[in-house]
Amino acid sequence: MKIRVEVLPHQEEFIFSTHKHTGLIGGYGSGKSYAGVLKSVLKKLQYPGIDVAYYLPTYGLIRDIAFPKFSEILREIGVEFRLNRSDKEIITPYGRIILR
Repeated sequence: MKIRVEVLPHQEEFIFSTHKHTGLIGGYGSGKSYAGVLKSVLKKLQYPGIDVAYYLPTYGLIRDIAFPKFSEILREIGVEFRLNRSDKEIITPYGRIILR
């Protein structure tokens, strides 16, 4: 599957970093959430059948930020999905994305 999404240079550096641990620091509106979610989705596509986890500090942020952002990106790239709000998971044909 070939995906074409435009990102800013700092987002691209974060998304495609080969370091074991990465981070993206920026102000409000700098694209941190978009880059983090896109990286998680790309890892899910790269490693089907292996669960991917996305962590946020509160469950409210899962509801308010992660669910909408994952839905936006998965629709944008044409991946079918189902939100399991009670278990805080996104189910795709490639496997689960676990939100905590």
